[in-house]
Amino acid sequence: MFQPDTTHILNTLSTLSVDTDNVKAIVQKSAGFKVTGIAVDTPYPDSLIHFDTVSPVQLPFQGFEGILLPSTPENQVWVFLCLLGLFFLLIFFFWRYPFFFKNTFRSYIKSSENNIFSKDDLNNTIPFFMVLYSLGVVSMFAAVFLHYPTEPFLPITCFKFFLATTVFFLFKWLIIKLIGYVFLDKVTFNMAKQIYFSLFFLFATILFPLLTIQIYLPEKSTLTSIAALFLFIVAFIAFIIKFFQIFSTKFAAFFYIFLYLCTLEILPLILLVKTYQRII
Repeated sequence: MFQPDTTHILNTLSTLSVDTDNVKAIVQKSAGFKVTGIAVDTPYPDSLIHFDTVSPVQLPFQGFEGILLPSTPENQVWVFLCLLGLFFLLIFFFWRYPFFFKNTFRSYIKSSENNIFSKDDLNNTIPFFMVLYSLGVVSMFAAVFLHYPTEPFLPITCFKFFLATTVFFLFKWLIIKLIGYVFLDKVTFNMAKQIYFSLFFLFATILFPLLTIQIYLPEKSTLTSIAALFLFIVAFIAFIIKFFQIFSTKFAAFFYIFLYLCTLEILPLILLVKTYQRII
């Protein structure tokens, strides 16, 4: 029969054996954990190494991802560079021809031939940069006016507008020369040519500030569009009046004017608008 002391000793040994087995199981289980912290060079696994190491915590994203800035004319760098280039062309032209406005007004009022440009220009040729500036302003205004806000404003689109406008005025120029050689003398033809390109340049010069407002103040686009349309009508009427003045002494004046309106303005202008709509 076991004594009380013997029973107490056996119970103590049994408890120690169970605790030892639990410790071994915990150690073996913790030895399978992956150490993500600093490596420790020891042959004995230590559970504290695995539980106390610091690892980066991936927090869920909070906030707004934001909306991509749409491609509009006012936030495009190349649009600003184009406007700057057109402005330099304008400054260079007025530096080259400082009395352009005075000569244009005098030539428009008088019915006799008066060279608007300097007499050094051979055969009354129209300056290239004057035409380039006018084509650039008109084509860019048309591109901005017909641009959809949901579509990106790309340089290739503006170049297509410029190309279409250039082809349009080349076609008009060929018809002007054809009609001039057939129906007009040299003096009258040079006068009509200079008046036409001068009014076109004045139209583009006044249109340039409207173009700038149209680009950088899009909320004013309705006002600028109405102003541009009014400006175009005024320029067109001014040229028609001068056209009547040029042919006022000729018997077939009305025939010339009707031929001009049909072949050089109405039909080509409709074709140009249709081309603009196809580009968009």
